[in-house]
Amino acid sequence: MKMIQKPKNIYTESKDEVKPISNIAIPATSATNNLNFIPQSVFNNLPPLLKDACNLFNDKYERDVFLHGALAVLGGSFHKLFAFDDVNKKKVATNLFSFIVAPPASGKGALNYSKRLMDEIKVSFANQNKKLGVKTKSQPTIPANNSSSGLIDMLNQNEGVGVMVESEIDTLVNATKQDWGNYSDVLRYAFENESCSLNRKGEKEPVEIKNTKLSVAMSGTPNQFKALIYSPENGLFSRGCYCVFRNEETKLNFLDRINSQIDLDEQFAILAKKANEFYELHLSCLKKL
Repeated sequence: MKMIQKPKNIYTESKDEVKPISNIAIPATSATNNLNFIPQSVFNNLPPLLKDACNLFNDKYERDVFLHGALAVLGGSFHKLFAFDDVNKKKVATNLFSFIVAPPASGKGALNYSKRLMDEIKVSFANQNKKLGVKTKSQPTIPANNSSSGLIDMLNQNEGVGVMVESEIDTLVNATKQDWGNYSDVLRYAFENESCSLNRKGEKEPVEIKNTKLSVAMSGTPNQFKALIYSPENGLFSRGCYCVFRNEETKLNFLDRINSQIDLDEQFAILAKKANEFYELHLSCLKKL
C-alpha cells in the first residue's frame, strides 16, 4: 500500500495553521551513555509521525518507553493490515505485546502518551462500525481491569480488535488473580490471531471470535512483572516484546524532561489527527483492492 501524502512536520499550532519547530536535542550524560538505550539511528529513520512524537521527549527513558508503547498501539489500531508468517504459513496481524519493566521513577508513565495517538482513531473506528451495521457501541481501547467474559464480549463487539494500555501492570495482575478475571488464555489466543469462544448458561450458542487481534502495552516494576509472568514457561512470556531497565539505581532526570515551551496536550492532539489520517487512508485503500 502506497501512502498518498506524508504528514507535515509539526508541532506548534495557531488557529488552523500548523507550523514546524526544530527537533529537540536529546541530552547525553556520562550516566546515560553507559546504558543500553534504543540507538539514535532508529529514531532518525522512523516515519515522520513517530519521529516527531519521540522528539517531544528529552529524557531517553521516556522516549524509549513511549516508542515501545506507540508501536503496540498503532499495530493494534491498523487492524486490517497483515503480514505473512513464512514459518507457520499464515497471515498475521500487526498487533504486538509490549512490556516495559523498570524501577520506580524511571519514566514508565510516558506509556500513557502512546495511547493518545488513538484519540481520533477511536472516533473513526466507532463510525466505521456503525456504517457496517454494528449495533453495539464499539470501543477499540479495552481496560485491563476486566473479566474473562467481559474481555471476550468487548472483542466480539469490535470483531476481534482491541488495544489495551496500562501504565500500572498491577491492574492486570489483580484481575488475573480472580477466578472471573483470569484471561491469560484469551491474551495468548489474541496475540496469535486465533479464535476464542465463551459459553454462557442459558444461551443457545457460544460467543465465538474467529480472528482476534489484540495489542497490549504494559509497564511496571520487576516485582510487579514477576507477579504476572512468574516463569519463562508461561505462554504469555514468549509473546512479549520487552524493554527492561536493569540498573536499579537509575532515576528519571526531572530537569528538562520535556521542552518547557511545548504543550503536550496540544501536540498530541495534533499527532492524533495525523495518526487518524493514516488510519482512514489505510481503510480507504483496502476498499479499492
